[in-house]
Amino acid sequence: MRGPDLPMAPWPATLWAALAVISTCSSCVASQLPAEAWYSSLSDPGDRVPAAGVVHADLAESGAARRPAVVQRSRISAPAPVERRAGRAATPAEPQGLPPVERAPGFASGHQVSPSTPRSVPAPEPKAPPAAAQPEVPKTEPPPSQPPVAPTGLGVASDALRATQRVDAASALLGTAGMQDRAFVAHVLRAAGQDVPVDTHAVYPAALYQKLTASAQHVDAHQPRAGDLVFFRDTSDTNGNGKPDDGVTLVGIVERAQGSRAVFIAQRAGKVRRMAVDPQQPLVVRDGHDEVVNTRLVRWPGSQSPWTTGQCLVGYLRPN
Repeated sequence: MRGPDLPMAPWPATLWAALAVISTCSSCVASQLPAEAWYSSLSDPGDRVPAAGVVHADLAESGAARRPAVVQRSRISAPAPVERRAGRAATPAEPQGLPPVERAPGFASGHQVSPSTPRSVPAPEPKAPPAAAQPEVPKTEPPPSQPPVAPTGLGVASDALRATQRVDAASALLGTAGMQDRAFVAHVLRAAGQDVPVDTHAVYPAALYQKLTASAQHVDAHQPRAGDLVFFRDTSDTNGNGKPDDGVTLVGIVERAQGSRAVFIAQRAGKVRRMAVDPQQPLVVRDGHDEVVNTRLVRWPGSQSPWTTGQCLVGYLRPN
């Protein structure tokens, strides 16, 4: 007995709809998968890797022979094209937008160092100990073939400077009253850096002359220069016997000189004053131009006229 006939959909239309869906899905998958993965999915199902313990549910329910489920291969992107350049090893093309990889000098392109193999670093060379400093040996100069000549430039300049200092110090005291000859001459010498200590109990001009005779330069009486010390004898009765036998009793500083005629500054009769001397004309007091040639110093008993500086002159000394 046949049952009632059921309405059936026209199968050709249903089949064409299913084919259209399959074609659309295949196009989507093909556009998203690389060529290698797409061809792999279309290969023989027997090449697929089964997952252990997984079985299709429809085969398990129907009791059919169990067949392991299929796990599709992971989608692996195709390797980037290898860029080859002349003169260097082929390296994969570097992705755009990333900074270039800096390689250490001395390594070939593409060389990789295994982290498990440490690089060998050469040990530093030991430094040699510093050599001991050699003591300096003073150079010995050969003896001169001729006797050395002492330089005179610096000495002459120093003597001239001291002479100027003595004259300036004496000129500054002109007219000073109440100053003894010891204080006056000592001040002049110290102004030039020359301190000459003498016996304080002796007559100062005599003690100074005796002290400088051994060290000072003796100057010709006809060629004095400014700054020289000039000495006179018997200008006063220091021993009180009324005779001209007292030795050196007066000292002065030459202010200026021309030939044998000189003008000097000395302390006389309680005052620092300027006087003149010319040993070539010892008895002349004034010349034809009314200029003083010699200064009168003392009148000794029995003499007709006072003694002049030209008559009492002992000599000149130039302190060093």
